[in-house]
Amino acid sequence: MNIYNTILAVACSLTITSAIAANINVNNENTKKSQANYLSMLGNAHLQHHPTFFDDIQYIKKAADEAKQLSKPSSNEHQLTRRLGKKKKKSKTTKSTKATENPKVAVPEVPPESPESPPESLLCDPDDVNLLDYPQWEAEKGYWIGEYTFMQGDGSPYVSTSWNYPYGHYKGFITGEVVGNSYRQRNMFLYPPQVSSMCGVENAVVGSGECGRHGNTKVFQADQSATTCSSNEVLGGDIEGPYIQGNFVLPTKTELVGQDNALLYQVFVPGDILGKTEDVLLQSQLTTITKGPDGQIYRTRTAQSFDAFVNVGSSTSASYYRERRVTQTEFYAGLESAIADYNIQAEDLCAWDSNNNPIANVTGSLDTCKDYLEQSFALGSE
Repeated sequence: MNIYNTILAVACSLTITSAIAANINVNNENTKKSQANYLSMLGNAHLQHHPTFFDDIQYIKKAADEAKQLSKPSSNEHQLTRRLGKKKKKSKTTKSTKATENPKVAVPEVPPESPESPPESLLCDPDDVNLLDYPQWEAEKGYWIGEYTFMQGDGSPYVSTSWNYPYGHYKGFITGEVVGNSYRQRNMFLYPPQVSSMCGVENAVVGSGECGRHGNTKVFQADQSATTCSSNEVLGGDIEGPYIQGNFVLPTKTELVGQDNALLYQVFVPGDILGKTEDVLLQSQLTTITKGPDGQIYRTRTAQSFDAFVNVGSSTSASYYRERRVTQTEFYAGLESAIADYNIQAEDLCAWDSNNNPIANVTGSLDTCKDYLEQSFALGSE
């Protein structure tokens, strides 16, 4: 989303990010295919419509800025590069142009050719990856209707200081498509009118509606493609590594759990910026796919968030998302029904992004929402 431009990560200097990105490119150039090396993209996509996403980013940025003032960039760069690469096995690599252009990047030495080295024909190309080979990706396709609850650390419904709508019960309408090594998702969340008791405390709303009378909507999106591949069987489906975009870096870990029906995704704040020797857990997200006797597919997701700064380890929030796959007809009938139930004004339909900002060049309407949600299925034909 223009929405996703505020992507989750830990703020680092541009020098540090360039060094890490170049090093990762070198290490990944000669990796081979694996079972489920692309599942972390699912966690990344769903993480960013977590209601406290933006606030978490601000805390992390502040901590990173303070850490940079207390340490020399060169020292921090060395520590972060070494930490993110600590579990990687040495493998045959070729120096890339990016790596040699940056004198600060520690490029692995190219080991001599040996009989054990795999032939070039066995090295994988990310463009050849088919995400639908993995059951967890198959479950991302199609039309989904969701019932959502988001709670504060004490178990009560979350109260936002900038989005004056209830989080105890709200709805989501999600479309998803997978083609080759690429994934596209379009989300529309619908919120009911605020309860009258809360309007007595704060009656400001986003848009032209009235507190307690009108609901509202937000949209989120994800467009991702596999850029690396590996066949390291030792990982057994566990994926570790940094999530990098722009000037930010965030360590994540993804594990396949259960019987090919669940995915555990965890996000960490680097210990370096917190003055700790180990990374600190920020969120733990579990997604489980189930099927009813009638063939109905369900997707249940819970995300637990934790304080990584003051009361480290204590719970700060938790989400409970219950989704079911439906037909296109049922999807849009349900959407129109929810819009009416929540008394959402036409001008607020699909007009606001995840930070409550108006989306440029968009006029809210039901047709706007339909066009937006159908974008998922244009993947591969554009």
